[in-house]
Amino acid sequence: MKKSPWSSRRFRGAERKAFTLIELLVVIAIIAILASMLLPALNKARETVRRISCMSNERSLVLASNLYADDYSDCFPPYLLDGAGASGIANGWMGAVAPYLRIRDLSRLGKTAFECPSRSKAPEGYWFMHFAINPTAAPTRGVDGGSSAPNWTSASTMCRRRIRKPATTFLYTENKASFKDTTSANPFVGGWHNIVSGAAVGLIHLNRANWGMVDGHVEAMNLAEATMRLARLSTNSQQMWE
Repeated sequence: MKKSPWSSRRFRGAERKAFTLIELLVVIAIIAILASMLLPALNKARETVRRISCMSNERSLVLASNLYADDYSDCFPPYLLDGAGASGIANGWMGAVAPYLRIRDLSRLGKTAFECPSRSKAPEGYWFMHFAINPTAAPTRGVDGGSSAPNWTSASTMCRRRIRKPATTFLYTENKASFKDTTSANPFVGGWHNIVSGAAVGLIHLNRANWGMVDGHVEAMNLAEATMRLARLSTNSQQMWE
């Protein structure tokens, strides 16, 4: 009796052996190698998206600060509204900027322009902000209309129209609070030396920080780039505008 070709094929298929342990290990090893090659690229792409989102938030802060200046004699929101008052969100630049972002509850700044998406925790009060202001471009107002800033021995009335280089004068950068080994930090950059040393700037995004400029644009720069490009008054090492 002649065998059916279909039965012959089923017979040969039944004799086919399964993968050996070595073959399975080789396949697993190949998958692991491919994953190790792809994961860094995926993480970098994910961080790029977060950096762009952070730039958008920082741009919103700069825009809100310019709106504030429109209403307050061309002056940016000071890092402290009242120099004699307590260091808190309500008395800080956050309290001045929040109304222009339609934020009413200062205790809930997460998921707003005050938050950097790359951080593991939301902003947690005055000493745990994600962004820091340039205090020499936004100094505390004095009762006589003058102003002063930390680590800055001179005093002057600071206003937006005096800034000759708005494209290179930063208004906000990234705070170091709650990042790596720093548990808290000032919500303002104390001086130029704190930029050069990295003591006040959080390099959150692949060793770069976002810098929001007075003119409204935001750039990602490392410390070397920031030191070379940011405006600084040559006659006063702490004055971070020109």
